[in-house]
Amino acid sequence: MPKLNLFTLPSQTTILFAGIFLVIGVPLLAGFTLRFQVLLPLLPVVVLILTVWDFLVEPDRLLAWWRAAPLPADGGWLVERVAELSHRVAAPPPLLRVTTAGREPFVIGTWRRRWLVIPAWFFEKWPDGPRDTEEDDDLDVVLLHELAHFANHDTWLTALARSLLKMTAAVTVVYWFMWAWQPILYAIGIAHLPMLREIYAPLLALFPPNVQAFMMAPPPMTPARAMTYWLELAMALAPLLIGALFLWRRDWNLLLRVREVYADARVATWLCDARSLENALNRFRAPALAPVQARFDLRFWRRWSSAAEMMFLRWALDLPLHGRWALTPQPEVETRRSVLREPETVYGTSRQIGVRGGVIVMLFYIVQASLLAPGQVGIGLELAIGAGFVVLALGLTPLMLVRLPDARAIRREIMTATIWFVLVMLAVLAPLLLLALVAVLMWPQGIDIVLYAIAGASPAAFAPVLDDPAGYIVQAVAGAFVAFVIAAPVVLWLTLWLDMRLKQRILTWYGAPWLARRSALIFSAVTLVLGVALWLGVLPLVSVLAFPLILGIETGTLVKLAMTGIMLLAAGAIFWRSDRRWHGRCPACSGGVAAPLHLDTGCPHCHAALAPWLLARY
Repeated sequence: MPKLNLFTLPSQTTILFAGIFLVIGVPLLAGFTLRFQVLLPLLPVVVLILTVWDFLVEPDRLLAWWRAAPLPADGGWLVERVAELSHRVAAPPPLLRVTTAGREPFVIGTWRRRWLVIPAWFFEKWPDGPRDTEEDDDLDVVLLHELAHFANHDTWLTALARSLLKMTAAVTVVYWFMWAWQPILYAIGIAHLPMLREIYAPLLALFPPNVQAFMMAPPPMTPARAMTYWLELAMALAPLLIGALFLWRRDWNLLLRVREVYADARVATWLCDARSLENALNRFRAPALAPVQARFDLRFWRRWSSAAEMMFLRWALDLPLHGRWALTPQPEVETRRSVLREPETVYGTSRQIGVRGGVIVMLFYIVQASLLAPGQVGIGLELAIGAGFVVLALGLTPLMLVRLPDARAIRREIMTATIWFVLVMLAVLAPLLLLALVAVLMWPQGIDIVLYAIAGASPAAFAPVLDDPAGYIVQAVAGAFVAFVIAAPVVLWLTLWLDMRLKQRILTWYGAPWLARRSALIFSAVTLVLGVALWLGVLPLVSVLAFPLILGIETGTLVKLAMTGIMLLAAGAIFWRSDRRWHGRCPACSGGVAAPLHLDTGCPHCHAALAPWLLARY
């Protein structure tokens, strides 16, 4: 049975990192735009600077933590062995260190600085180097596995993701504590303001009139005003903090395990054989991969299970909570074998892809809205759903490839992922809608805040309906139902179907010499173009149609539509020209091919493989 080549597709490690960066990095980068009214000064600057600093110094901290030392005097054979293997796979050799604190080799590093840390028992077992036995051959496989992390660029990817999540959580807590004292300091300042006015009276005349009026008669800091400030602070920072901790515990740990599978696939590709890799996993990895029991498991239905639970690659939300923030153990050996046999399973099922995409998108929407809320600037759901489409489309691409040419099975996978994505989205939006409706009924004067909470846009845009709270309730509920329950799933499913159809067509460009080398980039480009079209063109129109009495077609909407049209015309012209030149042409005999595409499609004339780069070489 043909196996999918994972390295011709956007990798799952990249998708997981992109999800982390979308939720945390994009809202922080929005702090550098002019539209972002910063409630907490320099928050994005501090987080990003500390992230880069932590990322660069983390390897040195890890080397000290593991008590890594230079190789012993008789360890020259390992330097030669690693250098030979690095040359064999065309990778720069890393620096070698030895540790007595660990039992397995591992890699750490950044973009340029790379270390391979070897356990001390290697030199006890091989004091003079390998002796060309079967077990010594497995040593080469293990070293190749560690070098594969550098070839896959996942060493710095996981380190950067961890630094971003760690610094976001730490800085958010510090800012929260620091700014929570502001109402108290403000009240103390008011008490000493008369004395300050006398001292700085000459300077006060230089300030604008509104500042002078504020200094002469500042509003008192009442308990109600202080409580309002603390609530605004909590609403702005709590989603960012919770999102960082959630992604750290869930997606970053998943990223660590997924990268092991990709390293296995890279080694199997280098060796053109998976059997030697499986033998090395049995000898070197099996003892360290015994099931780890959690200190406490919050999944109550598993507490009384008598069977030992294996740590499979799990994509769902029911990951065991260990009560500590240690690294999640590597996948079980049997799990790694199964992924080698069916590589597409590393992306998860369509249901898991839909749930993961929905969780990422809703986290992004809530974090972005919470940080932008103090400045009364919203993002709406257009960008969030557009990003969700990209996550779904890239995750579904491998399932589409292994199910070709079964169009019905592909449509079923798209439908399943879309339904679960929308269910997760509605599970978050429905309580917000209910809360907004209750807020309008209890406090009609606060309808501008409610409008922001639902639509994520500036309250000034909704001035025509502010005088009719009851009418707005009807419009908001009906519009939300049309937009999120009816229109969004249909539009998302159609766009995903179009994305898969375009990729299927691109795969028939057998004669294109660049397709094998740039397939991951081309697949990503197709998905990004459709995602931007959703964000700038299709979804704004859906919002206008769903909220006709609230939203209207403004100049900004027309500009977005024009940009979308120009982008689609340019992309369509490039696609049409390439399709005319390369579609259905065998690269070996230049004969026409009309057979439906699947992984092992061959030319009917010369029987040559038409897309051999799609198949794993092991």
